[in-house]
Amino acid sequence: MTPTRKRFIEMMELKGYTEHSIRNYTQAVAALALYHNKSPLTLNDEDIRVFLLHIKRERRVAPRTFNIYYYGIRAFYSIMMPDSNICIPFKRLRVKDGLPVIPSKEEVEMLLYEAKNIRDRVVIAVLYSSGVRLSECTNLKLTDIDSKRMVIRVEQGKGKKDRYTLLSERTLLLLREYCRKHRPKCHLFEKTSGKVLTIRSIERIVRDTCRRTSIKKNITPHILRHAFATHLLEDGVQIQYIQKLLGHSNIKTTLRYTHVSMELIKEVKSPFDSLDKTKTGEEVLNG
Repeated sequence: MTPTRKRFIEMMELKGYTEHSIRNYTQAVAALALYHNKSPLTLNDEDIRVFLLHIKRERRVAPRTFNIYYYGIRAFYSIMMPDSNICIPFKRLRVKDGLPVIPSKEEVEMLLYEAKNIRDRVVIAVLYSSGVRLSECTNLKLTDIDSKRMVIRVEQGKGKKDRYTLLSERTLLLLREYCRKHRPKCHLFEKTSGKVLTIRSIERIVRDTCRRTSIKKNITPHILRHAFATHLLEDGVQIQYIQKLLGHSNIKTTLRYTHVSMELIKEVKSPFDSLDKTKTGEEVLNG
């Protein structure tokens, strides 16, 4: 590891960046340096412009992926060259608002059934039954599972805030079976080496399990979080409670789940059905 990379990582840690952001931003700056085969400290705004155009035009990355590169590069120069205005000409790309495709409860059951072992089944169960973020899932410790109060403690989640979310009875049973077999020592999800299961590993577990089913939807850990919130809403849970469970600081973020709730949509009747069915078409036309 170069001294520049080491210092960048250390400074991000001191500034409170999440593990997920540190990894993504470090990779973004490494890609910039590799593209020009130079230290990022020697690059100028034209070098950055050429690289960003390259990943947008030639690599055709999605806007969200582009923005990760942009944020990573901006973070690097704001930390390592604070007096530089090198990133001022550049902006993030606008991401189109799209509705997530939510799996049904039956499809979540299919995922659990097709999990190849107890560890993978517990990973999926925890993600769906508690609504934790992917990074929060990797950081869960054994001591965060409170079986007496039936809650999961999320320590220093997004925004560096602690919160509690649900521990389902069914998940608790799976967790007990998992712990008897794997005996994790500190973190809930550990490799045989004792190291924490990485974000990439959990993403792979969900992806590979989904591929073994007949589900055509693209189910990811974040989609399971969406499913948790949407299904709670469909079961009649008030939006304010869902906001607290998800750890949203602004309820507007939570309100987007009202757009994907099929049960709420089913309750709304089309105005067409309230028309006077006794009138003929000619009577309607003639007023």
